[in-house]
Amino acid sequence: MTPTLTGEAIRLPGIARDEIFVETRVWVTDHGYDATLHAFDRSARKLGVEQIDLLIPHQAVPTVFDRTIASCRAPENLLAETDVVPAVNQTHPSPHLPGDPPGVAAP
Repeated sequence: MTPTLTGEAIRLPGIARDEIFVETRVWVTDHGYDATLHAFDRSARKLGVEQIDLLIPHQAVPTVFDRTIASCRAPENLLAETDVVPAVNQTHPSPHLPGDPPGVAAP
């Protein structure tokens, strides 16, 4: 479903916004601190919402891992501007990415 259609569904009558959890991902082409903040704004605009409940990088990119880390840090700036408390931790172990715990295989 596209962000525009998702936004329309969010605004349907009878569904309170606080009953919906909105998650979106930062694509690898948008990795980096400033690019991630821009991606957040673009997603919020396309969805037609002021709040995104979960913003996560789509995947780690080992060849430009510094940009991946920056993408993970950018939401800290967004959190500092709100009273939202982060409560999600997502991991995706893969034998193809460095740093995975020993013995952990991809799902």
